[in-house]
Order: sequence, then C-alpha cells, then structure tokens
Amino acid sequence: MGGSSARRAWVVLSLAIVGLGCGDDDAPLGDGAMPFVCSTDVDCDDGLFCNGTETCAPGDGADARGCVGSVPPCLESQRCLNDEERCVSSCAVQPDADGDGFDAIECGGADCDDTDRNRFPGNTEVCDAANRDEDCDPTTFGDRDADGDGEVDSACCNEEMGIGRCGLDCNDRRRDVSPDRVEACDGLDNDCDGSIDEGVLVLGFADDDLDLHGDPSRPMEACAGTPRFATVDDDCDDTSPVRHGAQLELCDGIDNDCDGVVDESPVSVTWYPDDDGDGFGFPDPERVVISCVPVPGFVTRPSDCDDTDRERNPGARERCNGIDDDCDGVADFFSDDGDGEDDDGDGIADMRVCGGPDCDDTRADVGAGSVEVCDEVDNDCDGVVDERDAMPFWYLDRDGDGFGDASDTAPIESCEPQAGRVPNRDDCDDSTSTIRPGVADPCGRGDEDCDGEADENGVRYAYFPDADGDGFGSGAAGAAIFACTRPHDAALYPEDCDDADATRHPGRAEECDGADQDCDETIDEDAIRTWYRDADGDGWGDTGGETSTGCAPPAGGGWVDRGGDCTDADPMRAPMLAEACDGVDQDCDGTIDEGAASRCAAPRATVACTEGACEITACAAGYADCDGAPSNGCEVSTSTSVSHCGGCDMACGYADTCGRETAGTCDEAPFVEIAIGAEHVVARRATGTYVAWGGNGSGELGAAVGGSTRTPTLGGAVDLVQIDVGRGNTCGRTRAGTVLCWGADNAGQLGNGLPFAGGPGAVQVQGITDAIDVSVGHWHACAVLSTGGVRCWGYRGSTGSLGDGVAGVECGFYGCTPDQTTAYSAVPVEVVGIADARDVACMDRFCCAMRSGNRVSCWGTGTNGQLGDGRNVSSSAPVDVVGLPSDTTLARFSTGFASALCVITGDGIPLCWGNVPAVGSSSTPTPLFGLTNVVDVSLEGYYFVMGTFGGGNGGLVRRRNASGGYEVLAWGDDESGQNGSATAGYSSPGLTSLPMPDAIAIARMAHTSCVIRADGKPWCVGRSIYVGDGLCPRTSTTTYDAAICLP
Repeated sequence: MGGSSARRAWVVLSLAIVGLGCGDDDAPLGDGAMPFVCSTDVDCDDGLFCNGTETCAPGDGADARGCVGSVPPCLESQRCLNDEERCVSSCAVQPDADGDGFDAIECGGADCDDTDRNRFPGNTEVCDAANRDEDCDPTTFGDRDADGDGEVDSACCNEEMGIGRCGLDCNDRRRDVSPDRVEACDGLDNDCDGSIDEGVLVLGFADDDLDLHGDPSRPMEACAGTPRFATVDDDCDDTSPVRHGAQLELCDGIDNDCDGVVDESPVSVTWYPDDDGDGFGFPDPERVVISCVPVPGFVTRPSDCDDTDRERNPGARERCNGIDDDCDGVADFFSDDGDGEDDDGDGIADMRVCGGPDCDDTRADVGAGSVEVCDEVDNDCDGVVDERDAMPFWYLDRDGDGFGDASDTAPIESCEPQAGRVPNRDDCDDSTSTIRPGVADPCGRGDEDCDGEADENGVRYAYFPDADGDGFGSGAAGAAIFACTRPHDAALYPEDCDDADATRHPGRAEECDGADQDCDETIDEDAIRTWYRDADGDGWGDTGGETSTGCAPPAGGGWVDRGGDCTDADPMRAPMLAEACDGVDQDCDGTIDEGAASRCAAPRATVACTEGACEITACAAGYADCDGAPSNGCEVSTSTSVSHCGGCDMACGYADTCGRETAGTCDEAPFVEIAIGAEHVVARRATGTYVAWGGNGSGELGAAVGGSTRTPTLGGAVDLVQIDVGRGNTCGRTRAGTVLCWGADNAGQLGNGLPFAGGPGAVQVQGITDAIDVSVGHWHACAVLSTGGVRCWGYRGSTGSLGDGVAGVECGFYGCTPDQTTAYSAVPVEVVGIADARDVACMDRFCCAMRSGNRVSCWGTGTNGQLGDGRNVSSSAPVDVVGLPSDTTLARFSTGFASALCVITGDGIPLCWGNVPAVGSSSTPTPLFGLTNVVDVSLEGYYFVMGTFGGGNGGLVRRRNASGGYEVLAWGDDESGQNGSATAGYSSPGLTSLPMPDAIAIARMAHTSCVIRADGKPWCVGRSIYVGDGLCPRTSTTTYDAAICLP
C-alpha cells in the first residue's frame, strides 16, 4: 500500500491501541460506584513515549476517564524506542522518514529530527516560543531584532545538550536597551545585566515644592532630574517654590532667600503666566511680567509644558495615556516588559500597553484621532484603510505662507496635492505672509497669529500711576499697572512722596521752603548756609570779608561756603595746602615753612629748609653727596665704592675692591688661588674677589663681557674663600659657608634647582650653608659639609658621578635636555655612606672624598682605574681606594681636570691612580716619578668639546727644594709651550723646571700652566688666550699659538 495510506492506517491503529491503553489500568466499577474522571494531563499519562502524549479532555472522543490519546511521535517507517524515548529511522527502508530531503543522523545524514520535516540543516531559523531548532544548529536561535540595535531578542532561544542559548537583548522594543549600552538613570536595565540604574543614582534631597532646592533634613538617592528631587540642600520651606537659598528677595513679606531677614534689598524678578493654576508657569517670552511684588495668576517657575492642563506639570505622575504628564520631554510610562506607552511619540497611548487607541505604536502617524491619509494604512485605527475621509480638502494659499483661506473659493477634495493650495484653512489674512498661525503676537500690531486675540504675547512690565508727570509713580498698595508698554500717565519707579506735586520726588534738590523736595522725609536739610566771597577762585573765602546767609549763594558768582583764606588774592595760599620750602605761608596758619623740611627729604641725608631752599646738612655714616644734588641725597657709599673709596673721587686701582678689610680703604690684596677650566682661567684674591679671562661662551667669567677675552675681568661674586672651575662653569665657597656658581647650566651644574638657565650671574647652590670644601669636575660639583657629609649636583650620567647610588642616562656633546631627568640633578644630592669627609676632589666624571683614618672613597667613572679600588669598573656609590699607607697622614688632593687623581701624603709623596697624564694607567695608588717633598700636583687631561678633543696630557708639581724654598716642575705635552721651554714642542720628556721659584699655587689645563708668584701676582705660560694680558709681560712664539709670560 502507498506511504500516505500506510501512515493513516498506522495512526488509526495507534489510536485504537491508545484507547485500549487508557483503560488497561481501570479497576472494575462496582454497582453504584462513580467513574473516575481526570482533572489534569498527569491523570491520563500512561508513561509510554511511543503512545504519544495523553491529555485530559473530557467530552466527545474521550474515554470513560476523560482522556484523549495523541498521534504517536514516530513516523510509520521509524522504530520507536520507549526506554530511550526517541524515534529511529529504518535506514534500509526510509533514511529520510520526514521527507525533508535530509537523511537522519543515524543513517549517516544530518537531519537532527527526522520526524519533523520543518527541521533540517539550512532551514531558516525562527524565533519561536517553543525554541525549536529549525536549522539543526544549536548555536543559532533566530535573528529577530525588532528595535534594530544589532542585538537579537533574548526571547529567541535554542537548547544544546540541555543548555539554553538565547539572544542577548533583554528588551527588543527599545534601542536604548542592549548589552553594550551604558547604564542610564531612567528606570530601565539599559545594559541587560539584571540591575536597574546601578551606579548612576546620585545623592540629594526631597524637593516637594519642585523648586530644584531640597530639604536638608530629608536626604535621598535618585536619578538626576527626577521630579521632587534636588541635589542642592538650601530649602528652608519645601512647601513654597519662592523660598530657598538661591531665591532673590521679593516684596512679599516673606523671607525668600532663607537668610532669616524679610524683604531686605528686594528686586524685581520675572513672573510667568500660570493659566491652568497648577503652580507652574509657561515660559512664553511675550507674556512674562517683571515685578518685585507677586502677580496674581503668575508664578516664578517657568517649567509647565501645557499651561491649559493642570494635570500636566513637572510635579505630576506619568500615566499610561501617551502624553508627557510630568513635562520631562517624553511620554515615558513603561510596562513591566519595558514596552513604552508611546514609543512612536504621537501622544496616543499604546493599545498593547495601556489598552489605548494606538493600533501601531511604531508609527507616529497611526492612532485614534490621526487623520486618515492615502497611504494604504489604517491611520485612525478604525479598522478601515484609506476610507473616504482620507482625502483632504485643499485651499488656496495666495501669499504662499503655508496656510490657506477657506473663504477664497470652494476647496478641492483629493488624495493628490493641488498646485497653489494647502490642506488647511487657518490663514486669517491670505494677502500677507507675515500674518499666519504660529508667529509671535507682540504689542500694538493686532491679531498677527490668527488666534482671535491681539497682543497676547507682549512682555508686560509693572508701571505705577504718575499723576504729576515727574517720572516717579505712587507706590500705594495695588497701584501697579501691568502693560506691554508704559502708559503715558505711569512711571517705572514707585517712590513719589506726593504724586500731586511735580516738584517733589526722589533726587530733587532741597529748597528752603518748609517742604521735603527730595522725598527723604527730612525738610530743608543743608539748604541754609553762610556764603563767603572768593575773589581768587581757590575754593576758600575770606572769613573777615563779605558774607551772605541763605539757601543759595548770592547772584553773580564768586561765593563759597568755606571761610579761612589768609589772602583772597593768591589761589596758591589757602587752608589745607601743603607748606613748601619757599619762605611763604601756604597753609594760612600764620607760620612760614613749618614742616617744609619733610618736602626736602632725601635718601641717607639730613636736610633742612633754610631761607626758603632745601639743603643737605649731613650724610649718614659711610655715605657722601658726590654730585651736589639735594634731590637724590647722599648717593655714594664711600665704604665700598671703588670710585669714591673713603671720600668723593677717591678711586681704587685695577681689580681692587673697597672696604673688604677696612671700610673706606682700597683693598690691594694678593692673589692666593688659581684654577684653569676647559676654556677659562680664574684667580682669587685673599679678600674674596676674583678676576677671570679666557672663554666666556656660557658666562663662566662671571662678568657680562660678551665673548672670549684675554683681559682679566673683575667677576661679580665676592667674599670667596675657595674657587674651582669646570667645563664652562665656575663655583666658589663663601666665608659664610654657602656655595655660589655661575656659567654653563646644561646639566644642572649651578645647583640652584633651575637647570638650563645659566649665565654670568652667580646663584646660590640650594640647601648648602656650611660648606668646608668645594670641587668642580665635568659638568658636576661636590661640597663637603661641616658635618662630614658630601653633597653633589650636576651631571650624573650612566656612571653615577654624583655618588648617590643612582646611574642615569648619557647626555649629548652640548649637555642634557629637560626630559633626561635621570642624567642630572639640578639640586644637591647626598653621597651615600659618607659622614666623615674633610676634603673632596672632582675630576673628569668622577670624584673622591678624603675621610678620617687615612681613608679615601671614590665614585663615578672607573673604566681606567679612576676609583683606585684595584678594578676598572664604574660605581654610582663610593668605593674605597686600596693600598694607601697607614703610617702617615694624607695631606691633600691634586687639582686639575683629568681621568686620574693624586693624593699627597703628609711626608710629601704623591700617590696617583687612574689614567695619569703622560705616565700611564693604574687602578691602585702609585708613586709619581718617585718624587718627594711635594706640596701640590695639578693634572691636565683630555676632554671632548665642540666635536674635538681639547686639553692636553701632562701636569705640574710644586715641591720644596733643598734651600727651603719651592720649585715648580712640569711634564707631558708642550705643544703650546706650557712646560715653560723657550721653544714649544709636542712633548717634554721627563720633568722640566718652570722659571718661577717660590710659587704659592699652581694650575695646569687647556695647554696652559699657571702659578701664583711669591708676590701674589698670577703668571701663565702656554696658549695665549689663557695667559692673560696685563698681568705680567708676555712674549709669543709662532708655534701652536704659544705664549710665555716671563717673570
């Protein structure tokens, strides 16, 4: 038999079996027993999957218990497995039992349900309540996205291995709700996380009077903008909207601004019409009234969205009616499932949510009351599409303003637009386009908005009756007139004390007539006065002369109400004038020039007014009047002025100072110290001043002299007891213990906390007030404090030359940049682990400190053994020099600018380590040339500047000779004659003697050797710019720009 007939036979047979099955368990009914009738499907279930689902449906077709069988779950070609509760296709007979074109899975096909022809791979997945897997893919569940936000409705689901897979949009009717939305404060779960308004509520206060100012005694938490909620807590009366901390004081007998005072300084405010009497006005700019007193029918809150309906205002509750009841801009009543009352914003309630008359809440042009138009849509929800009344009437619009005039001619009824016509008849003047509905209707121009009323939009002000026309009106209670423009018989101000007399009003001059002209409640005040003749016009009259009494001066002018003029013929003599030193009584007090000396006051001078002229009678101690001008007093300090030292025109000599030792005495002190930097030389006098010469590209000379100079120039710093130089900068230690630096600051080496701002002006190193030693090296410097600690500043670099345990980054040839913050420190930092230092020496990117117990510690660059610890390793923290003798004291360090350092023992033996110039490298202390009786050593090393190597390779030694005096020895490079030879050469082998016996100080650097002679004068030999003109005679050779300054 055919497949369809066989299936029908199988169904009939199954129903017969099911019918039998429903009755198999019934117990025999005794006589008179009532038969059992099912009440639920469970009463009928026989527990057999293959029989299908039995339901309880008493009536026709049901058995005695009221049970009805169903179609078996399996098709006729399938086997039914009760135990496994599934159907199995007979692969050899019919592998595609449901005929959907896909074989069952057990037959090697991909049909996930071979009993349902609507379930097969590739079928369209449908979002249905049964969650059926139409396409045999458990990961898909239909793509319903009603709100078009890109997320599938969470009602669309499928199950995979008992686990439900669903869309993520928890409200598919609102675009502002989906998993990727940010939670907003709107009563919705915007981000679909199961929580509403989490994290967006704000703290505030109850605001029952809706004036946006809350009651501080009732704090609460809500969304910003929630009705009856405010974030400001200054309302002293939450039942009145005109009482809160920000309210201006009105003329109403109430403490409006909550300051405890009633009607103080009241002002006029804007009042808005409240036509529906709900307490909220409409912000119509054409109808507002400005007044200090309350206006009947007007309020101060302009927040009503419909002033014709008292049920609509910011204090109303939102109802399900399709209308914005609470005036927040939207009709936002929502059902429990998130559907809004008026999603299309047409003002008509949703039929589904509210049972309202809107049959399609997705279209704003559909809803009860909407005009039926010709669009194949039931616009008015009456069940009929495009009925006859859909055709509008079209009226002529002659003025083209969009509004037609029904009186012009018979309108045309049509669904199609008609040329020159519009579908309304609302124009009250079709000849003028400016007269039409919707325009403003200001004062004085008739009914321009076609609403039947004239001037209703004009702004009305409060005016007051002005019967006497003096510009001030009567302030009587109830007298105010509210109008668009000021009536001819009204005034803006209600302050007239007599509105029947135009000569009495505020501001009127008081007259002598027994009346209060100025309305200040005082009569004739200041009206009657005594008048004096004032012939010289200086504002003062002659008391002994002619007088007059009255409210006004006599006619003719020349009268004043002040007497006391001592001479009415001279306007420069009158009471209250300042007395001048001129022999005249200016202030008419009978005394001449009294106190006039104060008009002669001058700085640092005692002055007198003598015979009508100012003169200086004495100067303050240490000052003199050298220019003879009384106006600037004693302008010169004779204690310190080098041009007037001890008296006017007593000048001191070159490079001398005045008053350093004795006030008013020139100081011709000897030079006691000299130092050579990369490009300049500095020599210090015993009195604390200094001179400098050489390169000045960064202001390292301490004087604003422009570029390089061979002429020794007096520097700006004074009171120095020690001085040292580096690459483009100079530092000095003062007698008070501070440290001053000037010159280059490209690595913070001035130490004042303001890097990259160097120049010739000396600045104080920050935080150091008790220095006992200072040394300057490669773009850095260190000072020893009285406590034994060491502080360093300037360039740190990658080898840690500041000794603070920090290794920074390297800078370029010309210094650092502000962002290289680890490469330098513009303020002193503490050298770690040292508290017993007594001396410090800074050389080329490393420093060493001499400590107690014959101990020396070094830090910084050590790649050539500069740290003396037996290694060629750099260290940002101090390491001890090894191999120093323990049986003798250490006297002092060498000076100079090299990659090596020497320490001189108490018995005069120099021990050196590092890359000793023209000698060699050693990482531990090594004797220098086997010398003894050495007092000073100065080392000259190479340095890198302007892209080339500078400096040289050699040094100087000062030592005691056999006769008890001193000699100076030189070694190393001699290309500029720096070793003192008559003919310069590239180098001098061994030690040579400089022709300068009994020198008291030495310095070597920049192809130059310098000493301080026994007579206190500097002497230099070598490169000419460093030798210095004017210090001593100089001769020059033609080789290497050499210059020799002979003794």
